[in-house]
Amino acid sequence: MLRNTKNVTVSASQALKQYSAAAAAQAAAPQAALEPTVRVSTLSNGLKVGTIDAGGAITSLALCLKGGSRAESLGKLGITHLLRNAAFLTNAGKSTVNMVREMQNTGGSFESQHSREALLRTCTFMRGSMQDALDIVAPDITGPKFRSFELNQAVAQCRLDNATNLNDESINNLDSLHKVVFRTGLGNSLFASNLTVGDYTSADLLAFSAEAFVGNKVGLFAVNADHDETVQLASHYFSGLPNGEAAAHEASVFKSGEVQVQTSLGNAYITLVGPGCGQSSADLPAYSVLQHLIGGTGTNIKGQTHFTSLLGPAIKAAAKNPVMVTPVNLCYSDAGMFGMSAIVHPADSVSVMQAAADVMTGIAEGGVSDEALEIAKVQATSSMCMSAENSADLLEDLANQVLLTGDYTTTLGAGVSRVMDVTKEDLVRVANQVLASPALCSTGNIAGSPYLDQLV
Repeated sequence: MLRNTKNVTVSASQALKQYSAAAAAQAAAPQAALEPTVRVSTLSNGLKVGTIDAGGAITSLALCLKGGSRAESLGKLGITHLLRNAAFLTNAGKSTVNMVREMQNTGGSFESQHSREALLRTCTFMRGSMQDALDIVAPDITGPKFRSFELNQAVAQCRLDNATNLNDESINNLDSLHKVVFRTGLGNSLFASNLTVGDYTSADLLAFSAEAFVGNKVGLFAVNADHDETVQLASHYFSGLPNGEAAAHEASVFKSGEVQVQTSLGNAYITLVGPGCGQSSADLPAYSVLQHLIGGTGTNIKGQTHFTSLLGPAIKAAAKNPVMVTPVNLCYSDAGMFGMSAIVHPADSVSVMQAAADVMTGIAEGGVSDEALEIAKVQATSSMCMSAENSADLLEDLANQVLLTGDYTTTLGAGVSRVMDVTKEDLVRVANQVLASPALCSTGNIAGSPYLDQLV
């Protein structure tokens, strides 16, 4: 959607100068003028408390457990998925019905989420109601029960999730890709197998929770909240958690490889990636700029072809049928993957993926114009600034930085400055890193899908 469409007549060079000047001004401006207050504290039991106070009237809160599916042992694969669906069941403090009614009375909402590195309980409510909200959600961490007759509902929800995911080939492709690239740890599936999820008992979840719900693995994060109040309430509700052991994972190593699995008819789902970077890596800005430089197969604007992504024209020339190709840039605490993912007609699989690989090869060989580089940097900084205006994005960034890296190290101003400092040499270097150890995953209708040695 375009806003203020009368300004579309501004020339490309004028727009570039305006955006570059704005980004440079933001990087040079005082931090206080750009960013809300960010504070991080640690309780005596190791629990992290982080807040971003932008003065908003709606508070977003997240109780985060550092672990996720990568922390599952071979005998407990999928238990995080089950634990997510077992959230807000009757606990030592309240029944499920009471939790729902009390949250409705506050005008708020809550939900449970999980990823490969974290398990989250999130809630949103009017500012000033944090104590009421924590009174509802805290017992879910401090006093879980997992009564067997309620746990059956969570098992059924896991199977429903799996049935839903079977209809989303993009999710299946990405899950299979992680298995190829990381094998264990980050390679563990986000989803519990239908074959084993029903075997987990209340005792299994209580034992897992006893190891996971400890101060050194838990963080409380809030956006639009007073930090001192948040620390005080965190101490009140969670000081009883034992310190426990800090989360320790085997270092993730990107492995080259390929897999083809026929999972459906129709289109082919093909993802070609190489090593990316972790969240604390100095290369994070370069990969962000590379992502925007590659772009995707979006709509071309007539007369504005130099705003088109590098990927768009290449794919348009290679495909005879409708196709969608998007960049992949996934960053975890200690590793990542970068590349391109396509939904393509089987007859176009080889030509489309070869064109995508050629785009990356061209960048690795230095085929990037100064204008294209500047546009990509402006797009990357614009994306960062827009995310900073969204409470959900702010909360996710705060939780990821503090819980996974130990502190909030990259502010908006610093991030913008680092992106604007990215050079062509940086892009050449990271593009070569991607191509040095590639991996390929093809699912859906794999008839005619390319093999890795055909592409790179």
